Amino acid sequence: MEKEYGLPETAKYEFLSKEELLDAGFAGCSQTLLVVRSLAGGHYVVACRGTMDVSDALVDLNIVHRTVSLGEGAAHAGFLERAKSIPLDFFRRLLIRNERVVLTGHSLGGAVASLVTLRLLEATGRWCHEQVQCYTFGFPFFADYRLAKYINTHYKRHFLHFVSRSDLVPKVMPMIHTLYCLWAGLHVGPLEDVFRFSRFVMLVLELMKVRLRVTERVRVLTMASQALSWFPAMSRFVLHRLLALALSFHVGYGYAFAGQILSWRSIPTDIMASFPHFL
Repeated sequence: MEKEYGLPETAKYEFLSKEELLDAGFAGCSQTLLVVRSLAGGHYVVACRGTMDVSDALVDLNIVHRTVSLGEGAAHAGFLERAKSIPLDFFRRLLIRNERVVLTGHSLGGAVASLVTLRLLEATGRWCHEQVQCYTFGFPFFADYRLAKYINTHYKRHFLHFVSRSDLVPKVMPMIHTLYCLWAGLHVGPLEDVFRFSRFVMLVLELMKVRLRVTERVRVLTMASQALSWFPAMSRFVLHRLLALALSFHVGYGYAFAGQILSWRSIPTDIMASFPHFL
């Protein structure tokens, strides 16, 4: 490997076996990951897998926020649940032995690795923070505005996110959350208003197809009167949705970026090809 990639002797690793991970407390871990140790000593690398199957996709879709037990603000509920299943005691023991811990991951795995890093930094003292670092690739946003502000204030230098400008994954979470706020809002507005708004839209579409001949004027007037009777409900529905969207960002319910970012128009193929060999 050294001859092919020009890597130093310190870039030699070995995988921790399944038995070693079980003994270290990973029996209840719901996140697929790999842990490798440097043969030259001094550091471990923990790589979290990205979205690969249906269970991972369901985690991605769990976009509601859940309060973080350590730190301020809230995080993506699905990612946080995965991160909490990874035992911190294993990493604490490594830090006490003066080992460096590098957490990394792609997509979903990057978000989980970031939250594990945050939990580890919050659960340990400053004496070992220099030994902890997180690198992610194409990760989705995982923190709300308050948590992102907290991370950027206290731990920003511990997070480095590699993002391609053409990658949709880092952009999709804010968009999904905005659509969620527009539709579901902050649980305001009766469901009946949703149905009335839908019927109003259907009537407008139908009116657009009607030719205003004399024989159809009665039909048009009837439909217009129905639409006017639903207008107050439609107005309430739109107002509720816009208010929910505005409040979601005002009180910090939206998603924001946490950490340092390194972006480029397209990820160089040599970096993507060589990255797995670092593990």
